Amino acid sequence: MRGLALGVLGLSWLLSAAAAVAQEASLTKEQQEVWNREEAYWHAVRARDANAYIALWHEDFVGWPYFDEEPIRKSDVRKNPFPWVRNSNNAMETFEITRKAVQVFGETAVVHYLVTGRSKQSDGKVAVRVSRITHMWMRSGGVWLIVGGMSSRVEPPEPSK
Repeated sequence: MRGLALGVLGLSWLLSAAAAVAQEASLTKEQQEVWNREEAYWHAVRARDANAYIALWHEDFVGWPYFDEEPIRKSDVRKNPFPWVRNSNNAMETFEITRKAVQVFGETAVVHYLVTGRSKQSDGKVAVRVSRITHMWMRSGGVWLIVGGMSSRVEPPEPSK
């Protein structure tokens, strides 16, 4: 039974990877550049590389992450770049981006995606968190930078009664 489950997971990953390749083939050069910046964002998060992470944000950024009560600015990001991963119980080990949409409007782009992060808890269990992410990017000096964004947690569905 375990082999069947692993086979299904492997097939699921393979189909997901094939869909991502097909999607990338249909993207414009600008759309692919923005997605590459999103991937750099999550690699910086996973590595807790504050310099690389902060370099992705425009000085005039304003956004509203799900874990803050009010919108934040780049100065807030500088003070506390990884507020949700400070606790060693939340150290993200892996992540997966599920692309949903990207649209470029000249020097501005909007992206929507899901990110699934997995972390090992101190008790050995794996925690999985899924979030909806929207980022607005602006090309400034030839470089795409985040100027706005919002996120929300995706809660698991309620068990049926």
